[in-house]
Amino acid sequence: MLRLVVDTAANGYLILDSGEAARLGLREDIGGVKRHAKGLGTSAHSMSKLEIPSLLMGDAEIHSPPCIAMDLSAVMEAGGAEGLHGLLGSDFLSRHAAIIDFETMRLSFRAEAGPPIETG
Repeated sequence: MLRLVVDTAANGYLILDSGEAARLGLREDIGGVKRHAKGLGTSAHSMSKLEIPSLLMGDAEIHSPPCIAMDLSAVMEAGGAEGLHGLLGSDFLSRHAAIIDFETMRLSFRAEAGPPIETG
C-alpha cells in the first residue's frame, strides 16, 4: 500500500519518491530525458518517467498511469512515522474528476457514468 498526498498545487500526475519506486521494482524510462522540477524547497530536483502497468485505488483501476520518480525526501517527514510515498498532482485529480470531501476527509473519483468511486 502506498501513502500518497493529494497536492492540488503540484502540476503533474502521479509522482513517486525515487527510493520507493526502486523498492517496488518499477522501471525508469531509460531512453527518456532526465528533467528537473522546482517547488519542493528551493533547489531543482532530477526526475524521470516510470513505467507502471496499473494503479489500483479503492475499486478503481487505472492502466498505465503517467508517473514520474523524483527524490521526495523534503516532504517525506510530513507523513509521520509511516512516511509518504508520493503525490497525486492536479493533472491526475482533474483527469479523473476527483471529488475532495473536506468534511469527511475522503477522496473519490467520478466515473464516466454513475456515482463516485470511493477510494477508502
